[in-house]
Amino acid sequence: MKWANKLESTLSRFAFTPASPVPLEILRILVSAVLLAQAFLVAPDFFELYGSQGIFQGPLQVFFSNDTAPGVVSVVRWLGPLGLTEKQSLGLVGVLYVTGLSFLLLGIATRTAAVLTWFTHLLLVGTHFTSYGVDQFAHFLLFYFTWMPVGGSGRPSALAGFSIRMLQLHLCLVYFSSGIDKSFGDQWWSGEAIWRALSMPIYVQADMSWISSMPFVAKLTAWGTLLVEIGYPLFIWMPKTKMLWVVTTIAMHAGIGIFMGLHTFSFLMASLTFSMFGISSLAKETTEYKFPTQLRAIIS
Repeated sequence: MKWANKLESTLSRFAFTPASPVPLEILRILVSAVLLAQAFLVAPDFFELYGSQGIFQGPLQVFFSNDTAPGVVSVVRWLGPLGLTEKQSLGLVGVLYVTGLSFLLLGIATRTAAVLTWFTHLLLVGTHFTSYGVDQFAHFLLFYFTWMPVGGSGRPSALAGFSIRMLQLHLCLVYFSSGIDKSFGDQWWSGEAIWRALSMPIYVQADMSWISSMPFVAKLTAWGTLLVEIGYPLFIWMPKTKMLWVVTTIAMHAGIGIFMGLHTFSFLMASLTFSMFGISSLAKETTEYKFPTQLRAIIS
């Protein structure tokens, strides 16, 4: 059928047009840098966090563990018969993780480094819990790095084009689902969600009590968040609004980092939008892909 052939051709061009891997390489550098910074911050408390006598021990450790994936507890059990103490086993995992990230940052043996980093990250997040999803986002990115062309080849390829498209669509799904989920809560329409976030002791970075006397600020901020997230999968593709949505999305995460102290999460998410939409170097006809125009061409 004519429309089916047009659909297949359009989808093929959308997903597999050869593209430069530069956006993927920049994403690799940014993600590696932020995870190394996170590792540096965690290092002084590493054994207190992951050791059997640390913060997460006994029932608490079991509660935060993932039964379907190995964790550092498994590593200690595996290496115990070889004569390694718990501290030595944990230290080995930490060193391998930082080594993998360093190689990724420098672009050395990126495929092997990505596999090593992904696996050691899996061991660490299997028994450790962080808020706001930063570990989850980092983990799926590290998995993508194991097969995406994130090295320094610089040569356009269909795999690079497909990889960029997959990450772009993944981002659209994440933001849209997040925005829709928020929209079902009354607190996002009244602005209460913003007030709560800025007032919770764990997130407070500055005295924001003045917002109580100017409730419209919290309300407008909440509405703006809904607009950015729900509108992301539409306006991020349109040439006239693309850069506006890139800038506002990055600004939203900058605000989260500044006012809530979620620096790692904010930088990671901002890096994704910046790399995949801000500097994406796919061919013009695919980066500025006009879905309504292509849809009419398919059904005509």
